[in-house]
Amino acid sequence: MFFKKADTIVGVSLILSLFIVGCATSEKNRGDLSGADTVWKKKIVVLPFADLPGYEAEELGLIATRQFRQALVKDCKGLVVEDEKRGRHLEALVRTPEGMGSMQVTRVARALGLNAILTGELPAIKTFEQKEGIWPFRKIVPAVSLELEVRLYDVETRAILLSERAKASTKIPEALSQSGDQHCDFEVVTRLLQEAVHELSRRVCGVMKEEPFKGYVISLEGDKVEISAGADTGLHKGDVLKVFGWEPPLEGKDGQVFLISGPCIGEIKVEEVFQHTSIAEVISGVDLDKSNCVKAK
Repeated sequence: MFFKKADTIVGVSLILSLFIVGCATSEKNRGDLSGADTVWKKKIVVLPFADLPGYEAEELGLIATRQFRQALVKDCKGLVVEDEKRGRHLEALVRTPEGMGSMQVTRVARALGLNAILTGELPAIKTFEQKEGIWPFRKIVPAVSLELEVRLYDVETRAILLSERAKASTKIPEALSQSGDQHCDFEVVTRLLQEAVHELSRRVCGVMKEEPFKGYVISLEGDKVEISAGADTGLHKGDVLKVFGWEPPLEGKDGQVFLISGPCIGEIKVEEVFQHTSIAEVISGVDLDKSNCVKAK
């Protein structure tokens, strides 16, 4: 678990009102995340990274989070990276004892229309000595290494899409090594952090490239369906989607619950498109209130 427990959560009542089911996928909109924008973009949220013990004052976790958001925007053109405000309720839930295992996290993530959730931490910053130069003129110089670890969670199935760690190291400038400061120079550390972020960002982009577009059913009233995908993902009026039901959830060996989509139970057609959501009309099908997913026709 990357995040500390929280005794209280502000705004729980608001979060609990976001009960939804569903996911939307579209193979035709996968595209190349390193190339031109796809027709329907995929949405991801980067939750605040855990601070490294002893470096809380430097807020390295916050710096890593912001660097990762910026890197994803730069490296993954087919991705919508949610801002901090829209991810705050999700962040509060992840800080509870259940963490990412909470079904409420899944419900809120689907209400936000997310494909994936990214979490991370800084396991270690270490100083060490390394040899430099050619024999017989080699000398011992001080150096520093930094590790960054991330996990990417699939909102549709609750499975872990990626769990990776990157390491960056460099020689400590002589002037700094003679200062006697127990903390590594802040500029050196942030430079290493940026190097590790860039490496992991490219890996995340590679995984998301293989993931289909996803949106989710928020609510159903009469013959109208609200979907948590809108103009931000490129959804347009007239798009026709198939609606799929549920299969019994699968339980992992460690108690994890994985969600599975069932057979097609109907079709809907998008009528109105807003920034983050859309309204669709039911074309066919029954019991759509029991739906899990919608997919492009």
